[in-house]
Amino acid sequence: MADPLVSGPLADPDLDSLGNLLEYGMGLDPNSPDQDKLPVPQFVQIENESFLALAFQRHAGLTDVIFSIEISSNLKNWAESFIPASSPVSNGDGTESIILRHNLPIVSSDPRQMVRLKIRRR
Repeated sequence: MADPLVSGPLADPDLDSLGNLLEYGMGLDPNSPDQDKLPVPQFVQIENESFLALAFQRHAGLTDVIFSIEISSNLKNWAESFIPASSPVSNGDGTESIILRHNLPIVSSDPRQMVRLKIRRR
């Protein structure tokens, strides 16, 4: 019988802060630490406005998982509202890099914004 602490979707046998399901979706090895592959928050400039964005790697062509990105200003209420900032770029190893940005610009009245990457099975 499989051990859910090792092979479960939220298990992290390599202790790199990425659960098995996320490592699968990102095209990573769940038995090898990949801290350098963590999603990276950044800003995208369009004209004179800044948008919060998240850059990450995903396994190209997967149809059994769905990625979503959410934003919050209080860590309690989360909203999904991201759009591609550009087309995915092939990494040549079966994965692709993508940047998704918030659809609303950052405003000075709400300076704190947190972003998170979610993955779920279809």
